[in-house]
Parts: sequence; C-alpha cells; structure tokens
Amino acid sequence: MSWVKLFVAASFLSLTMLIGISPLEGAMISHVDAGNRLAKSGDHGQALSSLNTAISTNPSSARAHKLRGHVHYAKGDYNKALQDIDTVVKLSPQSANAYTDRAIIYSSQGKHGLALADIEHALTLKP
Repeated sequence: MSWVKLFVAASFLSLTMLIGISPLEGAMISHVDAGNRLAKSGDHGQALSSLNTAISTNPSSARAHKLRGHVHYAKGDYNKALQDIDTVVKLSPQSANAYTDRAIIYSSQGKHGLALADIEHALTLKP
C-alpha cells in the first residue's frame, strides 16, 4: 500500500471516529454518495454497483434503496425500482416522498389506481 493510500485510510478512520460513526457505516455512506454522484453523471452501471455495496453493508439504509430505485427507474426497470421503493416505504412509512416515488412507478406501469392511492396517502403525511 502506498503512503498516500495509507494516509487516506488513516484519515478516513480518524474522521469516522471523530464524528461518532463506525468505519463500516462511514464506508456505507461513502458508497451511497458515490452511487448518487455516478447516477447523476448517467453511469447507471457503476451507480448500481456502489449502491448494491452500500445496501449489502446496511440493508436498512432507506437512502440507498431510494437511490437504487431511482437508478432502476431511469433504466426503465420498473419492477426492480418498485422493489426498492417498497423497501423505502417499509423502512420509512412516514415519508411522503417514498409514496410519491412509488406512485410515479405505478403510473409508469399503468397502475393508476395504486398511483392515486399513494398520492392521496402522501398528502395525508405532508399536506
């Protein structure tokens, strides 16, 4: 390992300890951030890879599931997008945005009744 990589690794470990998160959680956050950046640049394959790693590290990360769902949606894979957003709804049942995201997927699938029900529910959470 080069001294630069060693310095970066030590700095990362020190930073995670300083702000009170475990190195594992810090790594998960790093993968989520990388996935978000890659998705915004249009590199969906690499974004999915980073987000898959984040989710395998912390399956309870609503943010990672939401971002991965958005990437699947952007690729036109509505079934996988729906699986991820369903997980977000389960992890964050008070999130109006999760229901709105799911409504968009349902609408894209032609499931307009389900989409309307999710929009109505989102409005009860965030009038």
